[in-house]
Amino acid sequence: MAVWIYTWIRRGTLGAESAPPYLLQQGALVLMAVLGAVGAFASVVPGAPSRAGVGLLLALVMMMAALMWGTSLDLRQFGTAGIGREADWPCVVSITLGAVMLWMFAVALLRRGAVLDPRTTSVLAGVAALSTANIEACVSRIHAFTGTIILWHGTTAAIVLLGLTMFGPRLLGRRRGLAS
Repeated sequence: MAVWIYTWIRRGTLGAESAPPYLLQQGALVLMAVLGAVGAFASVVPGAPSRAGVGLLLALVMMMAALMWGTSLDLRQFGTAGIGREADWPCVVSITLGAVMLWMFAVALLRRGAVLDPRTTSVLAGVAALSTANIEACVSRIHAFTGTIILWHGTTAAIVLLGLTMFGPRLLGRRRGLAS
């Protein structure tokens, strides 16, 4: 929430980015980060109710609505969605490295709990890490088109989440040598 407020103040006062679709997108990312983290930690506590899936789905719908809204505004203002007009390798690197580092930190903490479903726990931690890294990328770099965010951030997030989903169960699976 602090990052979101900082972004709004910093960019809003400078006139660079205070558009409602951008603020909605950042709000959805904050919500996804919080719900992913809460869901991941709830998933390692036996008997703890986890309703993170429903909340994450709503946050994802909110994110998609913000991106569609931003794209429609780009089409009206510029006559294009901007796909292919901007390369965004700095965000790809930032999102990837940031998400993997945050995910590894979360995994180290989550391993202390009773990981009942390593894949689900890994995905939830990955969503939290990717959302946080995506916020950082959006705060540090201004994009002229929403299409850039959809293409570069979306593709990066999908590939990284797939990797974390595949690799996570190896780190979160049952540890050998422990009494059952």
